[in-house]
Amino acid sequence: MNTAGGGTLSLILYAAVYIVGVRYLLTRREPPGHPSLTGAMVLWLIVAIPSLIGLASPALYDALSRQPEAIEQGQIWRLLTSTVVQDGGVAGTVFNLITLAFTAALAFRLLRPGAALITFTVGAVGFNAAAAYVWHAPGAGNSGATFFLLAATAMIRSLQRRTGPGGIVTSVIAAAGIVLSFTNDAHGTAILGGLLFGALVTAFGHALPEFSAL
Repeated sequence: MNTAGGGTLSLILYAAVYIVGVRYLLTRREPPGHPSLTGAMVLWLIVAIPSLIGLASPALYDALSRQPEAIEQGQIWRLLTSTVVQDGGVAGTVFNLITLAFTAALAFRLLRPGAALITFTVGAVGFNAAAAYVWHAPGAGNSGATFFLLAATAMIRSLQRRTGPGGIVTSVIAAAGIVLSFTNDAHGTAILGGLLFGALVTAFGHALPEFSAL
């Protein structure tokens, strides 16, 4: 699986997922200083600051990035820290930070802050674990976790509302995830994983305090 992104088809599908998902979730605005926006900003800064520093500091990238051999030797923290540095240069970093800003702002206002943070973390660790242990792919970046968060949030809102375009939206996102997976783009797996996670936490929300009665 390619964890660094694909070609033209992948870019088109990325755009489709974000456009459809963001338009669906963009249901209301919160005033400045709202706790949800504060939480989203904190998460964004946690990712953005080391990502920007890492562009000029190869040593920081080497210390935090996903290196399968190092992870298998016990450096488990890389499954999480590789999310806060980027392997796509300036263009990839800009893309990842912009999409994270929109996605986090939506997720943190539509879910409880704890639920949004848990979802992002599960997406980050899950994506990097698959990349390290299954695909043996080195790298870094928050794109997998961001796709996971967007897909999960869309699924949760769709299942909660049970009316409107939610079913169509999640179907489009799922179709994009399937095509990406078949074209060997690991982001498809992140998208499908996010949809599955959203369905599971909705179904078992009564046993998960942060996800119950969102």
